[in-house]
Amino acid sequence: MKILGVDPGYKRTGYALVELPMLRLRSYGTVGHPRELEELIETSDVVVLEKPHLKRLYNKALARKLGELEAARRLFQLAAANLAYEELRARAAKAGKRVVAIPGFTHGDEDPPTWKQQITGYRRPSQADVRAAVRQWLGLGEFAEEDVVDALGLVLAFLQEEGALAEWPKSA
Repeated sequence: MKILGVDPGYKRTGYALVELPMLRLRSYGTVGHPRELEELIETSDVVVLEKPHLKRLYNKALARKLGELEAARRLFQLAAANLAYEELRARAAKAGKRVVAIPGFTHGDEDPPTWKQQITGYRRPSQADVRAAVRQWLGLGEFAEEDVVDALGLVLAFLQEEGALAEWPKSA
């Protein structure tokens, strides 16, 4: 089975294609536009996407805290990431692939843990914690791009939810 993890962003989208049963990394990188992932979507069995968090959109409190310009900039970035997410979701569904959307943020203590909390075991994991978990599970060296690390983390979170990670010990 081939699983494509995708971290949609407003400037670039990170991706990682992992093949089972050996958790073999087949392809990874970043692209500027979601349509550049069409071939990888076609060759994958499952597409795992990080769903942008839309509940924290522009509001007066955020504008007061950050300033109007910064709040508007963040709103634009979130809207662009959501557009990339929706386009990728539609492309994968059209190709007949199983699409799994994993939220990137929680709304409060009553919500299930985020995928980053899930793979690291920490309540407030940093990007370094996520990077360490990905390296440990997949036995990989350093990745320069945060988007690629997040795409790999999404695949791991999906496999944890499916109960598949118990089959592989963490790499030393």
